[in-house]
Amino acid sequence: MEYTLSNRISRYLEYFSNKRISIEGQLDNGLKTGIWTYFHDNGTLKARGLFIDDKRQGKWQWFNEDGVLTTKAMLKDDRFHGVCINYHENGTIQDILLYDKGEIKNVISRYDVAGNLIAMME
Repeated sequence: MEYTLSNRISRYLEYFSNKRISIEGQLDNGLKTGIWTYFHDNGTLKARGLFIDDKRQGKWQWFNEDGVLTTKAMLKDDRFHGVCINYHENGTIQDILLYDKGEIKNVISRYDVAGNLIAMME
């Protein structure tokens, strides 16, 4: 469902069958733009990040159905680019990866569930 905000900009909303919002964002001449938010069907946040010209850009975050942060990453043109941090279910850092144009270039560090460093790039 779209709502026109101006001649070019419209608000975009999509719903689950349970009437909760599944996706919320803006379109500029039909292209995704600005901050977009995705939800799990239980209403908790699933993902949030920036679109520019219909492509994911900049900082994005993903969450599990309990609302716990699972991944924080930088994107460029819809691909991971730069640092990506993955988290254990308890919220501690699992690993820190370095991406270049969607490909893992390096594992900077890995941690156990207690947060202890178990591997580090040399």
